[in-house]
Amino acid sequence: MCHLLKARYYFDTLKAEFKVHPAFIRNGVEVNKIYLSAFERSIYNASESKYLLDDEQVAEFNNDKMSSISGAMTCSGPSQAFTRTNARKLAHNLGEGCEQLNIQVLSATQLLFIVEYASFNSQVKLGYEATLKSDDGSTNMAENTGATLSLGNSSEASINTNKIQIVSYRGEENPRGNIGQWIDGVNVFNPPHGQQIQNPTICQEQYL
Repeated sequence: MCHLLKARYYFDTLKAEFKVHPAFIRNGVEVNKIYLSAFERSIYNASESKYLLDDEQVAEFNNDKMSSISGAMTCSGPSQAFTRTNARKLAHNLGEGCEQLNIQVLSATQLLFIVEYASFNSQVKLGYEATLKSDDGSTNMAENTGATLSLGNSSEASINTNKIQIVSYRGEENPRGNIGQWIDGVNVFNPPHGQQIQNPTICQEQYL
């Protein structure tokens, strides 16, 4: 079985009451298709021509490339500046039209899930994923990618070699629950309990 490389969704006849999802609008132009990553992010080190498989903190953000491969620990930023801006650079280094995940694409996946399962709770329907672990204080706690490779494009859960549940939704591994990720097009600020938001339009960029 092969993992999701591309997916296409069709309406046979254009209906007046339907409109194109924002995920398919780029710079005001409607596009026929978009491509999503099968696995969470890792980094391809361009200067050494190799993938960083263990979250090595040596990214060269102006040259390296964002990657989606099996068998890699998801990259993060314990000691490197893995900010949203730098993550965006890694995606852009792949070539024209390449971007990191944005809110429009994420909402398209969420909408497809809601229609398919008639539910807003993907964890109940698919599995809780890697959400029940205790922080070891030394790593980013992410599970390696690729545990759902044998599932192909189905929506199921698999148990990896660490006995952690990993979920695939239509070929997208870990739609939630493995590690935090940057999402373009939206800022979310979650203040401590009881703290008032003085300026809700400002969200500090932190490291993941």
